[in-house]
Amino acid sequence: MLAGIRGPRGVVLALTAFSLCSTLVLFVFLPYDSAVLSFFRFSTQKTISFLGQPFRDEQWVFRHADFPVHLETDVALILKTGYGTQERIGAQLDALGPEYEGSLLVIADFSGDYNHSGRAIPVHNMVAAAVAALPDGAGASTDRVEKYTQLTAAIQAGHTSEARQLATAAGWELDALKVGVLLSPLRNDRETDAGQFIPGLEISYRKLPRRKWYMMIDDDTYLIKPSMRALLGHLDPSEIMYVGNAIGDFKGRFAHGGSAILLSRAAMEQLFERSRPVVEQAYVQSWTETWGDRLVATTLMKIGIYLDERFSHFFNGEQPRITRVLPDRFCSPLVSFHGLAEPGQMADTTATFRGRDRPVLWGELWSIYGQPALDVFVKNPIRRGRDHVGAGDEAPDGFGSVERCIAACEGQPECLAWTWDKASTVCRTSRWFIIGDEPEDKYSGLHVARVRQLGDCSGVSTGRTAAHGS
Repeated sequence: MLAGIRGPRGVVLALTAFSLCSTLVLFVFLPYDSAVLSFFRFSTQKTISFLGQPFRDEQWVFRHADFPVHLETDVALILKTGYGTQERIGAQLDALGPEYEGSLLVIADFSGDYNHSGRAIPVHNMVAAAVAALPDGAGASTDRVEKYTQLTAAIQAGHTSEARQLATAAGWELDALKVGVLLSPLRNDRETDAGQFIPGLEISYRKLPRRKWYMMIDDDTYLIKPSMRALLGHLDPSEIMYVGNAIGDFKGRFAHGGSAILLSRAAMEQLFERSRPVVEQAYVQSWTETWGDRLVATTLMKIGIYLDERFSHFFNGEQPRITRVLPDRFCSPLVSFHGLAEPGQMADTTATFRGRDRPVLWGELWSIYGQPALDVFVKNPIRRGRDHVGAGDEAPDGFGSVERCIAACEGQPECLAWTWDKASTVCRTSRWFIIGDEPEDKYSGLHVARVRQLGDCSGVSTGRTAAHGS
């Protein structure tokens, strides 16, 4: 036996065995939210992503659904709004449609009924429930309680202008608290009957029981329902699943709240039925946490539930015209848009996508928003008054002429689009393309050959994508 492990081969085997045993020990004895384990998972996800195929094969989404869903009855929707943004509720209700009323729960930092098309939609005040649950004496020293108290006093006094100013100034803090309160303890039925509000997610879990999925969205988030139906039809709600647009570092990868947060029924049961101490701890943390969507993730991590990043590329945190179409999602269904905060944006998006009965692919945005086929770029590669790159933190790719900008894109193997600013002569290139706005002083174009390499998605969807001249 000893002779069998001597020599270089034996050293390698011994080191391998030691590494495996060490990894096993780490997974067994370290807490679920350990920084070491978080870093290991983060590194593994990055490695898998790096080694994966350059373009995804999403044909599985369009095959037979093993777990078919009826969105109107199987998915609980939690709409998060606030006093300062309540005017968005109507457009959001129009986007969802009246058939979703029985599956919708509206949560906010105020309470009352929102009247919409002759229907009274209850608005549940989550912050009030949090204040009521504070230990005696804690409220006076809590900055967020003071801000909420001022807001409530202004609302009750009918000082609408002052209330809106307070809501704007403290909105993000109350928003973080709302999401944190989503994880706060549920009071018993007698206390609920006495007028206490049942906190967010748990309200939906109790009021809309046995739903297959629970989805939280912002009041400026638009859901593409055929895409969502196609995705959910292939996910098993009896498995513990936490899904969304992955952001954040290794210490706490979390689903971006504006892109939609999705939890399976099994995940909700694990959280609210079997993890009460963790839920109560999250409630306390909600008073100091900056980002509520991150608090959801770090709470779930404590009980061994992690964001499943295999499906992150279906979710989107941008407005339609500035949504970045990347190669790895070109033929993937697109579930959401975010940032539709200005008047008319939600209504315009609803009008654009209303009536679609099949999933919308990322690459199809090009044709949906009336952009030219690639043959047009072959004849004339320069579009004046366009920007198909958009804003970004990346450094510019140089200065000079529009011709030099085109050459810069051609010289970069991953470049899909370029934009040249005439006033500053700045050139920007990107590994994505967007519909973009129409600035007067900019010129833009696509790298036609590389966009064509992305495929026409004909094997994925019954439709064809914009960039190929549908």
